[in-house]
Amino acid sequence: LTLFEEKRPDAVTVDLLMPEMEGLELIERLRKIQPDIKIMVISADIQEMTKKKVIEAGAAAFIPKLERSNEILSTIRSLFIKPAPFEFTETQKEAFTEMMNIAMGQAARALEQILNRWVHLMIPKVQVMKADELGHFFEKHAPMIGALIIQKFDGDVTGKTSLVFPKNYAEILIRNLLGEFKDLQKLTLAEQSALIEVGNIVLNAAVSTLGDVMKTRLKLKFPKLHLNIGAESITQILLNMIPNSDNAVVLLNRLTIGEITVSCYLIFILTESGIMNLVHSLEGKRT
Repeated sequence: LTLFEEKRPDAVTVDLLMPEMEGLELIERLRKIQPDIKIMVISADIQEMTKKKVIEAGAAAFIPKLERSNEILSTIRSLFIKPAPFEFTETQKEAFTEMMNIAMGQAARALEQILNRWVHLMIPKVQVMKADELGHFFEKHAPMIGALIIQKFDGDVTGKTSLVFPKNYAEILIRNLLGEFKDLQKLTLAEQSALIEVGNIVLNAAVSTLGDVMKTRLKLKFPKLHLNIGAESITQILLNMIPNSDNAVVLLNRLTIGEITVSCYLIFILTESGIMNLVHSLEGKRT
């Protein structure tokens, strides 16, 4: 850790069974210092559960100790090759849009009961992008974000889902929820809870539908709320503690509450393996 602080290398190799501090703890501490550090675990423990744990902790690659040095060097080099952007086919995009329509229908019903207003749904627009492109996306479409509600989920697939309200729409939503205009920076904890509840409803519906399509049970963590943040901060907030989050699925949903239109972005952040599992599930659903 001392050497890492001093040298700030581009990549680190880590063992797992070590005195004083085990490899998993070291990985977590390295990522806290430098979230984008490339970490490769080289271990004699080749259990599948061990591999899963180190990847979840933030390692970019796992190599058994019996591998030859040239294969280890090849793996290290591969960590710095930028992968080609992933894209849904039109069929996959249609299937994903259909899946989100179902989720938004469930969310609208719950919101209707809370707000006592009809919630009119529009067809979501699906866009897939690399996770590190999120900041540029929001700098263009929503440079000031009024409310960001995030929930992490895990199970067979690990990721994050979030609901992003541009500042003007967050203020409109608060006015509808509380019956009066409120400065987002001066919301009480109770008033913040109202926003979190809306996010919780939408995100629970989205993740539940994702789990149904992938035929797995996904467990949601407690939601977190961020208020009044700039677009440049969103990537770091969303990618924190989600290692190898290569792809973000961004959907624009327009919810009409009564006579007021509220636009928001629903985002899924998935690892490369997670998004491929989703693709295979969508293909199976269409057939």
